[in-house]
Amino acid sequence: MKIYSKIKKNYTDGGIAQVLRRGTSKALYLLYHTNNAYWFRMNLQEEIESSPPDGHVSVDLDSPEETIRYIQTHGYYYPEEINTGTRMGHLYASLKYNGRIIGYNKTGFRDVYIEDFKKVYRFPDGIAFTYDTYVDPEYRNRNYGAFLLGRVCSHLKEKGFRSIWAHIPPWNKASESMHRKLGFRKYEFIAYHWIAGIAWTTTDPVELIRRTEDRLTVA
Repeated sequence: MKIYSKIKKNYTDGGIAQVLRRGTSKALYLLYHTNNAYWFRMNLQEEIESSPPDGHVSVDLDSPEETIRYIQTHGYYYPEEINTGTRMGHLYASLKYNGRIIGYNKTGFRDVYIEDFKKVYRFPDGIAFTYDTYVDPEYRNRNYGAFLLGRVCSHLKEKGFRSIWAHIPPWNKASESMHRKLGFRKYEFIAYHWIAGIAWTTTDPVELIRRTEDRLTVA
């Protein structure tokens, strides 16, 4: 019934041409798909800028259930990612405007499920990974996202974390700009490929992290 509804909607929106176009796209996806992103790192030993842009917003670090409910209806909700995160006690921070949630940040550590790679990775101790930072469209371009992520980074620093990593696709210039503003630096491009059930990455992300952290520690 769900498939029929989708076909009917595509036909209503664009006729038989759209039905065929969407069907072909879906078939190709089932044979091959890819995800590509640059990996960024921030040194949590350095000073972190996290001052509020105005008096309306605040960050709640202690209400993961409330944040996850918001993610289900507003953001990027991936069941396996959330299940792994709640089991491991990952950080689900909410951004509030006059007490109402308008955004969130998801940050993991230890066992981290990365949706783009469809896999759980074991991160080294003291290293965090920020999945994504989201702000409702009507509240963007006010520095709220940077404020939220900055507060998360400050919290991790207080907990003894050495660094935090993020992966950002090349097209997401707004996200890259926000991360760079806070002090994230670009390190390596990693591509994920899936062909007929066989998946691989051009570089193992944990290998990249270990190699980079070891080199920076020696330096």
